[in-house]
Amino acid sequence: MKRIIVFGAGKLIKDAISYLERYYSISGLVDNDLNKQGKKIGKYEIKSSDVIKELPYNDIVIVSEHWQEILKQLYTDYCITRAYRYIQAIGKDSSIEISLRRVCALPLYQDIEPRKINST
Repeated sequence: MKRIIVFGAGKLIKDAISYLERYYSISGLVDNDLNKQGKKIGKYEIKSSDVIKELPYNDIVIVSEHWQEILKQLYTDYCITRAYRYIQAIGKDSSIEISLRRVCALPLYQDIEPRKINST
């Protein structure tokens, strides 16, 4: 089973976790909001994005309306060039439609140099 990091702990996170757990092993839940860090959603404690360097993962799923800013952060801080965006919409028949859409930092942020990360 693929391991993922879920980035974002906003209003859709409970639905997103419920859906994602069916198909992936969630290595961690991260959010930039200091007020959310340390709190739990289900069995997952919300951590700072700094743990991305330490957690095992195959992909990152962004669960946030601010996905572009997060994608830019992933690229500049961690040299991550792609992630998946969790999208939840209401269908014509009032059903909930969920999709994961691949999003790439390049060429969006090609003029930005990623920061060098020191490995310890």
